[in-house]
Amino acid sequence: MTRAEAVLVVRNAQLDTVTLRFGAQALVEANRDRSSKAFTRFFPTAPSSFVRGNLRKQCERTRDVIVPEIEKSPAASPLLAYAEALAGGAKAALAALAARAKAKGALAGEANDVLEWKEGINLLRTTTHAELIKRAAEQSLGRTWPQDFFRQAGDAAAADGEAPAPEPKPAPVG
Repeated sequence: MTRAEAVLVVRNAQLDTVTLRFGAQALVEANRDRSSKAFTRFFPTAPSSFVRGNLRKQCERTRDVIVPEIEKSPAASPLLAYAEALAGGAKAALAALAARAKAKGALAGEANDVLEWKEGINLLRTTTHAELIKRAAEQSLGRTWPQDFFRQAGDAAAADGEAPAPEPKPAPVG
């Protein structure tokens, strides 16, 4: 997990906690009636379902719908205390989403550089092998002569001073 993903997880948890607390308070304000307009203006679904959904959509709905609806509440409403925490949590989570996207973009760029390097090496290997095959045919050196220029699995261990690994034997059937 990258640092950006870890920050995102923390921001999501913080926003979820405030949202669930607000949902409980909104339900109390709606006299525990989930179908009342006083509750559904904030949550058309249960708050627990709302926080399990897409984080970006949760942040946008919090910023664009829930916080403005809270701010329309009367001055004595206990819901007003949640406006700043919800707005800040949504803003922080959106910033964390942007940071994660930027980090993934940087990683994708590095992965693309590695992929291009591998493709270049493979192209060089393929063309070298083709030239060696031509030379072997011209000089009647045999079909296996070009293979001597490329390491095999057992060659790598021998070059490191180790004995080649024994070939695995199939397990007996039955």
